[in-house]
Amino acid sequence: MLGFALPLVAYFWLIHEYGVNSIWQDQWDDVNVIAHPSLGNLWALHVDNRIFFPNLIVLLLAHTSHFNILIEDYLSGIMLVLAIGLLIFAHKRRSPSTPWPYYWPVAIIMLSFVQVGNTLWGFQMAWYLVMLALAGALFLLDEPMLTWLWLTGAMTLGIVGSFSSLQG
Repeated sequence: MLGFALPLVAYFWLIHEYGVNSIWQDQWDDVNVIAHPSLGNLWALHVDNRIFFPNLIVLLLAHTSHFNILIEDYLSGIMLVLAIGLLIFAHKRRSPSTPWPYYWPVAIIMLSFVQVGNTLWGFQMAWYLVMLALAGALFLLDEPMLTWLWLTGAMTLGIVGSFSSLQG
């Protein structure tokens, strides 16, 4: 359990210790979405990205947490942890004999401090949403018995990932 717990605790400690509730760079565009919530603003291009679903989350968080950027940082961390879990469980389902310690590098690398710039920048929540949508779609598509329900869920997650950032 330590192989999973240590990187997880360290990642959230980083957010707690160094996270700042401050708007920075691209996040200023979120102010327009919050001040003028319309379908046009939610759907508007950001550079070459349609970040519709992150805009929805920003709008929701703005009205529930008064646009506290630290909440976005923690939400990004939660999405990353869920994505890691889905990827590991999808593989474990295919290879049940693989020992759990073999998955430690996945958690260690994905929760590494190397991505500190993304970890502490609330706007990057879009990237974590893409990662979660990808992991969720792979998890659903890798079901032993693929049904229309799982396929529809995977396609929905594909749409969420596609309209969260360009790499989605």
